[in-house]
Amino acid sequence: MANGLIYLYAVDGAGRSNSGIMVARSIDDGRSWQTGSMEVRGASGGGYADPDVVLLPNGKLRLYLV
Repeated sequence: MANGLIYLYAVDGAGRSNSGIMVARSIDDGRSWQTGSMEVRGASGGGYADPDVVLLPNGKLRLYLV
C-alpha cells in the first residue's frame, strides 16, 4: 500500500475462520504480522479459495474469491 502497509490474503487451511479466508497485515516490511479471519458478507457456506486482491484507484482493496 502507499502508506507502507502490507496485506496478505490466503486460504485458511487450519479452519480458524468461517469463510476459509485469512488476512495478515504487516506494518514493518514483513518482519512481523498481525493475523485474522475474513468475513465474507452476503455469502454463505464458506469454502472459498484463490483470493485475489486488486487495488482500486480510490485506494480501497477489492477481494475476489472462487
